[in-house]
Amino acid sequence: MESEYYAALLLSIIYTGLGYLGAVNANVLGDHENGGQILQLTAFEYFGLTGNVLLALAIILACIPTAVGLIASCARYFNRWFPSVSYRLFVFVLTFSSFFIANMGLDTLISFSLPVLTFIYPIIIVLIVLAFTHNLFGGRTAVYRFSVTLTAIVSAMDGLDEANLLPNFLDELRMLLPLSQLDLGWVVPALVGAAIGYLVSRKPRNHTT
Repeated sequence: MESEYYAALLLSIIYTGLGYLGAVNANVLGDHENGGQILQLTAFEYFGLTGNVLLALAIILACIPTAVGLIASCARYFNRWFPSVSYRLFVFVLTFSSFFIANMGLDTLISFSLPVLTFIYPIIIVLIVLAFTHNLFGGRTAVYRFSVTLTAIVSAMDGLDEANLLPNFLDELRMLLPLSQLDLGWVVPALVGAAIGYLVSRKPRNHTT
């Protein structure tokens, strides 16, 4: 378990540093279409062409293992569901479809994926936090269920809002939640859900004879 904590700590430091660089240099470099451009210009600003080469190598080394792992695991998963289709064919289709989708451009990908990610990320964050604090509440299933359910309700509204599909009355209701101005309206419902789940799980059951 210690290795997971160290990995989470190191990743937190890395992404905090990237966020700091983006926040500081966005004012210096001006507005750009996405964070990728700001990161590339930041590397060039500090280290010149060498910085861009190092950044490209870092991205390649970070992304290729992830891409290979995802393609292999997805191909194996679909091969189990459709054994008549070979594993290699699934790998081929996933690889080349990913190649064409990736070349649509980062802005296009963000516009399509942001509503989905807005819905999924809070749920994932809550699950990770609950997993790390699993022993504190005895791993009670009700804590997971209530916390994730309330989180999913709010994050679903956030995702619909990103897609401009959220009705006005739900948007007004969503903005009443604490931290909603920071896009963290799901935090309080997650905590409330965890508390409800904990109390429900501790309530003694009536046994009839």
